[in-house]
Amino acid sequence: MIYYSFYSIITELSNTMLEDNSISVASFAFGILSICFYSVVYYPQFYVIYKTEKTDGISFWMLLMWGQADFISLVGTILLNLELTLIVIGWYHALVGLLMTVYTLLYEKDNKLTKYSAVAIYYVVNVSVCVYLNVTMVYNFEAGSTVGWVSSVLYIIGRLPQLYLNYKRNSTEGLSILMYVFTILGNMCYLLATITFSLDAEYIILNLPWIIMIIVTVTMDLVVISQAFYYKGTRLIDVSDLENTTG
Repeated sequence: MIYYSFYSIITELSNTMLEDNSISVASFAFGILSICFYSVVYYPQFYVIYKTEKTDGISFWMLLMWGQADFISLVGTILLNLELTLIVIGWYHALVGLLMTVYTLLYEKDNKLTKYSAVAIYYVVNVSVCVYLNVTMVYNFEAGSTVGWVSSVLYIIGRLPQLYLNYKRNSTEGLSILMYVFTILGNMCYLLATITFSLDAEYIILNLPWIIMIIVTVTMDLVVISQAFYYKGTRLIDVSDLENTTG
């Protein structure tokens, strides 16, 4: 999901492929895999909501914060003047996140009108800013780097509401674990793309913020997956105890 920084690496890699560098080829392959995993992150959750017709298992605050991080990352791709293809992919990620938020609202039962209004304003502002930057072609490397940090922080903080919701409900029912698996795979492929591209100390230090962020987010995602197994196991034990008592 830290795609605007990552896409710049992909662009660099594509320019070095002609040198027949096996390390670059491996890095490019991991990079493409990362994009693929990032691109399908939300789809398992779409299916879970469609199948259960419930949204109580997913944190709405998490979706908002991830969605905001996606739009801020898109702003980064524009400000950094990355290739048009990469900006289009950025738009894709941002709009899929928007659709995920709206789709979740469709199945909510309480305060739908209030939330719809707030979310509508929220996303109209985000889309308008991105469209304006695209049309006016405003470029600023320092600003682009700064918003990259902001998006990274939001991706990390955005996981906290989901962790708390799981803890509060003692369950991860209604939450797609496959969504987190795809996120982990995308992040790990990104990390491998970075490492296999170059092990030069200066290059690693330059990308250290993204490497640290990946370690933190992957750890948090593994905690969510662990919660799923733990609460499922606890529920099975409770059912077994109930059966023994009534038997």
